[in-house]
Amino acid sequence: MLDGGFSSYKNQGQPATKVFSACRPGVCHPKPTPGLAISLKEVLELVGKLSVVIVVPRPQGLFEGTGKSFIRYGHIPSSITITWQSVSEANNPEKARRNP
Repeated sequence: MLDGGFSSYKNQGQPATKVFSACRPGVCHPKPTPGLAISLKEVLELVGKLSVVIVVPRPQGLFEGTGKSFIRYGHIPSSITITWQSVSEANNPEKARRNP
Protein backbone atom coordinates (compact mmCIF):
# COMPACT_ATOMS: atom_id res chain seq x y z
CA MET A 1 0.00 0.00 0.00
CA LEU A 2 1.21 3.45 -0.84
CA ASP A 3 0.31 6.43 1.29
CA GLY A 4 -1.35 8.79 -1.20
CA GLY A 5 -1.72 6.13 -3.87
CA PHE A 6 0.32 5.20 -6.90
CA SER A 7 -0.25 8.55 -8.64
CA SER A 8 1.27 10.38 -5.65
CA TYR A 9 4.22 7.96 -5.69
CA LYS A 10 4.86 8.69 -9.39
CA ASN A 11 4.38 12.45 -8.91
CA GLN A 12 7.20 12.36 -6.35
CA GLY A 13 9.50 11.01 -9.08
CA GLN A 14 9.75 7.55 -7.55
CA PRO A 15 10.82 4.71 -9.88
CA ALA A 16 8.20 2.41 -11.40
CA THR A 17 8.49 -0.58 -13.67
CA LYS A 18 6.29 -3.23 -15.26
CA VAL A 19 9.04 -5.84 -14.88
CA PHE A 20 8.36 -8.51 -12.26
CA SER A 21 11.18 -9.18 -9.81
CA ALA A 22 12.50 -12.66 -9.34
CA CYS A 23 11.29 -14.05 -6.03
CA ARG A 24 12.41 -17.03 -4.06
CA PRO A 25 9.71 -19.46 -2.96
CA GLY A 26 8.79 -19.01 0.66
CA VAL A 27 6.73 -20.73 3.30
CA CYS A 28 3.65 -19.26 4.90
CA HIS A 29 2.09 -20.52 8.12
CA PRO A 30 -1.17 -18.57 8.48
CA LYS A 31 -2.72 -18.39 11.93
CA PRO A 32 -6.41 -17.57 11.48
CA THR A 33 -8.03 -15.43 14.16
CA PRO A 34 -10.99 -17.34 15.62
CA GLY A 35 -14.27 -15.55 15.00
CA LEU A 36 -12.87 -13.31 12.25
CA ALA A 37 -14.26 -15.35 9.33
CA ILE A 38 -17.38 -17.41 8.86
CA SER A 39 -18.12 -20.39 6.66
CA LEU A 40 -19.88 -20.30 3.29
CA LYS A 41 -22.85 -22.02 4.90
CA GLU A 42 -23.06 -19.24 7.51
CA VAL A 43 -22.84 -16.56 4.79
CA LEU A 44 -25.63 -18.18 2.77
CA GLU A 45 -27.86 -18.19 5.85
CA LEU A 46 -27.35 -14.41 6.19
CA VAL A 47 -27.94 -13.40 2.54
CA GLY A 48 -31.04 -11.23 2.21
CA LYS A 49 -31.58 -10.61 5.94
CA LEU A 50 -32.46 -6.95 6.54
CA SER A 51 -30.38 -6.81 9.73
CA VAL A 52 -27.20 -7.93 7.92
CA VAL A 53 -24.93 -5.98 5.58
CA ILE A 54 -22.49 -8.05 3.54
CA VAL A 55 -19.62 -5.95 2.18
CA VAL A 56 -17.86 -7.19 -0.95
CA PRO A 57 -14.62 -5.20 -1.34
CA ARG A 58 -14.36 -5.32 -5.15
CA PRO A 59 -13.90 -2.56 -7.70
CA GLN A 60 -17.28 -1.29 -8.93
CA GLY A 61 -16.99 -2.93 -12.37
CA LEU A 62 -16.25 -6.35 -10.92
CA PHE A 63 -19.03 -5.94 -8.36
CA GLU A 64 -21.49 -5.06 -11.15
CA GLY A 65 -20.26 -7.91 -13.33
CA THR A 66 -18.98 -5.61 -16.09
CA GLY A 67 -15.27 -5.96 -15.28
CA LYS A 68 -13.66 -9.17 -16.51
CA SER A 69 -10.50 -9.54 -14.41
CA PHE A 70 -11.35 -12.64 -12.39
CA ILE A 71 -12.93 -16.02 -13.00
CA ARG A 72 -16.18 -15.02 -11.28
CA TYR A 73 -17.89 -11.69 -11.88
CA GLY A 74 -20.57 -9.99 -9.84
CA HIS A 75 -21.38 -10.15 -6.15
CA ILE A 76 -23.35 -11.82 -3.37
CA PRO A 77 -27.06 -10.92 -3.67
CA SER A 78 -28.06 -8.00 -1.37
CA SER A 79 -24.40 -7.10 -0.70
CA ILE A 80 -22.78 -3.68 -1.05
CA THR A 81 -19.29 -2.78 -2.22
CA ILE A 82 -16.58 -0.46 -0.99
CA THR A 83 -13.05 -0.09 -2.30
CA TRP A 84 -10.06 -0.38 -0.03
CA GLN A 85 -9.08 3.11 -1.19
CA SER A 86 -12.22 4.56 0.39
CA VAL A 87 -11.02 3.59 3.86
CA SER A 88 -7.34 4.41 3.40
CA GLU A 89 -5.89 7.38 5.26
CA ALA A 90 -5.57 9.47 2.10
CA ASN A 91 -9.36 9.31 1.68
CA ASN A 92 -10.32 9.18 5.33
CA PRO A 93 -9.60 12.48 7.11
CA GLU A 94 -10.84 11.11 10.45
CA LYS A 95 -8.26 8.31 10.42
CA ALA A 96 -5.52 10.62 9.12
CA ARG A 97 -6.01 12.91 12.15
CA ARG A 98 -5.41 9.99 14.52
CA ASN A 99 -2.21 8.92 12.71
CA PRO A 100 -0.08 12.04 12.00
